[in-house]
Amino acid sequence: MPPEISNQQHLEASSHLTTEADSPSEPVTSPPLTSQQWMQVLNAFVVFLNTWGLLLAFGVFQTYWEQVQFPDRSSSEISWISTVSGFLLLFSGIITGPLFDYGYFRSLVVAGSLLEVFGLMMISLSTKYYQVFLSQGICIGLGGGMLYVPSIAAAAASLQEFRRAKFIGLIASATGIGGVIYPIMFRQLLSSVGFPWAVRSIAFVVFATYLLSWAILPYKTVQNTTIRQWFDSSALTEPPFVLAIISAFLAGVAYYLPLIYLPLFAETAILALHNTDLPFYLISIVNGASVFGRLFAGLLAVRVGPFETCTAGLAASASLLFCWVAVSSKVGVIVWSVFWGLTSSIIVSMPGAMLPLLCASFSVLGTRTGMYWASVGLGVLVGGPIGGRCDRCRTRHIRCKGGSGGNSCHGCRRANKPCTSRKDGMFRFVEYTSAENDSGDHQIQPSLPASNITFISENNADFDNNGQSNSRPADHSDYQQSFQYSPSQVPTSYPVGSQSLLSPLKSEYEASLFKYFMTSLSPWFDYCDPNRHFYTYIASSASSNPILLYAVLTVAARHQRSHSEREQSIADEYQQYCLESLISALDDSEKTLDESLFASAVILRLSEEMTGVWNLVLKSCTYQRACIKSSHAEPSPREVVDSHTLSAHILVRIKEGNICTSSFTDAALIVVLRQEIFVANLTQRPVGSFTDHCNIDTSLGPTSEAMWTYRIIAHAAKITDFVYGDVMFRTKDRWNDLMQYVQDWEDSRPNSFMPIYSETKNPPSSCFPKIWYCNDCHVAARLYLELCRILLLASDPDATALRIGRLRRMQDNDDKIRKCVRVICGVALTNPEFHTTRSIAGLAIGLCGELFHDPRETKVLLDLLSAAELHLGWPCLKLKEDLRRFWRLPVVEA
Repeated sequence: MPPEISNQQHLEASSHLTTEADSPSEPVTSPPLTSQQWMQVLNAFVVFLNTWGLLLAFGVFQTYWEQVQFPDRSSSEISWISTVSGFLLLFSGIITGPLFDYGYFRSLVVAGSLLEVFGLMMISLSTKYYQVFLSQGICIGLGGGMLYVPSIAAAAASLQEFRRAKFIGLIASATGIGGVIYPIMFRQLLSSVGFPWAVRSIAFVVFATYLLSWAILPYKTVQNTTIRQWFDSSALTEPPFVLAIISAFLAGVAYYLPLIYLPLFAETAILALHNTDLPFYLISIVNGASVFGRLFAGLLAVRVGPFETCTAGLAASASLLFCWVAVSSKVGVIVWSVFWGLTSSIIVSMPGAMLPLLCASFSVLGTRTGMYWASVGLGVLVGGPIGGRCDRCRTRHIRCKGGSGGNSCHGCRRANKPCTSRKDGMFRFVEYTSAENDSGDHQIQPSLPASNITFISENNADFDNNGQSNSRPADHSDYQQSFQYSPSQVPTSYPVGSQSLLSPLKSEYEASLFKYFMTSLSPWFDYCDPNRHFYTYIASSASSNPILLYAVLTVAARHQRSHSEREQSIADEYQQYCLESLISALDDSEKTLDESLFASAVILRLSEEMTGVWNLVLKSCTYQRACIKSSHAEPSPREVVDSHTLSAHILVRIKEGNICTSSFTDAALIVVLRQEIFVANLTQRPVGSFTDHCNIDTSLGPTSEAMWTYRIIAHAAKITDFVYGDVMFRTKDRWNDLMQYVQDWEDSRPNSFMPIYSETKNPPSSCFPKIWYCNDCHVAARLYLELCRILLLASDPDATALRIGRLRRMQDNDDKIRKCVRVICGVALTNPEFHTTRSIAGLAIGLCGELFHDPRETKVLLDLLSAAELHLGWPCLKLKEDLRRFWRLPVVEA
């Protein structure tokens, strides 16, 4: 049994560390480490492995909480879980440090390890935010706090000064090892055994390693009789220590941010990493690099000193944080993660070697160590939530200047501040901005000199005025041009108050296309929109905005096209002109974009669907380069083909960045969401985070019928993410939650959503039920409700896992899927006036057509695919050929 030993005896046993014989200049004569010193090093290694190592793995937990468990909570709210845990881990040292000095070291280790394991077990049972906060934030934080400061103080006190930095670096390397092991372990187990057992498995590993600590530490410690202060106020009179705790606080604010948000940043901000595994392994990359950083820091500190090494680490880490904003590619984020791991590890490894040098006596080492790490904890506490709020910092208005003539930007006017400096006002934004654009005289933005573009105003002036007023008559020579501009000649906007500068149209054919769009295609965009935003906006704006008008003509020509090359080339020509003009506007990051550009992009997306996702026009034009310009990299083949994904990010950037929120943009985003769901299922990819930007209330409280429909549409997007998204989030619990929402929505919806007539049993004259509606919201809600069921039934974990009864479960689900498809097709057949029903029917047939074998049904399904192509312009020829081959029907030549 190990002997009884007091902390004071530890210090006395190593008192020779201040003697001349054992000074850093004479390490050759020093004796080897004693067994007790090795035990302290090993115990501290285990503690670092399970406290800091586990804490640094919480970045993958943050991603799981945001995307799976608590998708309705903000990043800032969820980050409180990890930051409170880190705060308590560090701030508890202000209590546990003096307790260590009093001789309660072993008691702290045993109690802290048990509390940490208990917290992990409780996480596995937690389903509510407050439960996770208590278990992960409070339990694990307090447990780690009882272990961390006493263990590092004991190890530092037992080592000679010339050895301390090297062995502290070795101990701190355990942080990186734990930070590599635990995220990978969580990631792999999550997809195989689910979240609860993944966390429990980590808890068992943590408990097993703590058993080793219990075995090697003294079974009993002797309390010191000297009365010590819990807070060493004399330390605050020593400038070196005061500067140390100030720098510790500031470092704590920034240190933990990448560890929380790096996976989420990579997943959402870097296009090449969408729906890949790499974001979840970035934490392991950081922590793996930190192992070498900590070892190198320990060796370097022996040569140059711990203070100098820590200062260099802080400077390098600060520089890397500034560089983080420029990371925009897969290679860039990996390289940045490696360098961040190398440099930031110095910040947490060197204080253990620094603090003994800031103590006049080892009797206050525990107290001062606790004070130091408490200041770091305060920084960690405020840093995480601030980082969560700063997720939208790039949307802030950062600068404005106005002339003495009274011009003022909206931000300064709202703050009651005069804008001064330049005569011609500048309204400058970063890439993303949420400042309001009310199209008043106070908002003016000329282009930057380097852009070589003439005067640009938010008030629709795109020509050099030569000192004239912005207002010009409609017969001005600048505007007396025919409609057939070349792409380089298309003006992006016109002065406010001008009289329909492109109206009347010069061509009867173009006029017929415009009328065809308004009467036949605008209902597609205004589907489920009681206010008909698109019809109203386009009717009033397209005639004076060439980009918007080109978009309208493109989709109208595409929909009216025959199979002749001439008609197809006309639609392609309109689209090319529109895209070239749209790119020119999007490339000017300083330009405030108006709603017309947003509407144009939304309309062009329908044209993409008409030509298929694999649109050769989009491949060949520079639109793709505009979509991926933020990554500064060549697109991958998937990125080139899957243009809808990239377009959605452009639309989010426009909506959040350069135009104000309005009822029209909200309505347009619902249209985009429907497009995203359609194409995501067609190409079998997730919708992504686009749903979060649509301002949809997903609760089940009373609201308008349109919002009830939007709720089930948004839920269909979430289910699409579940089905085609990362396998680590495809858990049984998540599946149950999604299915429960479907049932709850159906139970809570207003009675008005019931069909006016329903013949659910297949009538004799048809294979499909008759379900009549008289409202497009009711039709859309029923279609998306059945689509939700189809996707969930097809991804049922009980039907995919190898187990007894799996085959029976699959057969039952197939029967239910067939029933859902029949309902969708029945709604489409009995409500032909809502011709957009055919898009969902075509999608359902494409996903589930192979489940049907009855010749009567297959004939109707093929007819519905033809109707979808006729009414929506969606090309179904290849799909019809595939289904005909599967059903062993003759393939009709195109």
